[in-house]
Amino acid sequence: MGYLPFALEAVDYHYDLYMHGKAEYSMYEAPPSEYFHRQMYGTYWFETVDQQLVDRVGAGSLLFETDYPHPTCLLESDIREVTNTGLAGIRPEDRQRILWKNSAELYGITHVPDVPSLAA
Repeated sequence: MGYLPFALEAVDYHYDLYMHGKAEYSMYEAPPSEYFHRQMYGTYWFETVDQQLVDRVGAGSLLFETDYPHPTCLLESDIREVTNTGLAGIRPEDRQRILWKNSAELYGITHVPDVPSLAA
């Protein structure tokens, strides 16, 4: 997910430079990053991230993935270690959002068991 701040900044920059305020692009009501935050998600897999990166992308726009069933996927034994290491410096409420809350909201899951977060 480390590339997302650059990608969002780049598309907004080009939107402002070439499209914003021009009649032929009047169908776009907002810069591309606003569409991303409203309609898309980025994924966190195994990376080590810091709070600044999460803040730049937005914790509400990130989902945890294991990349299963690919050969480099995270399996049961890997998940706790990777999330504890990779999300160590992230605020608890943002960790919860990335690890399960965003997915539960996206898929309409309302009965989530009360379990401790994977990331300490």
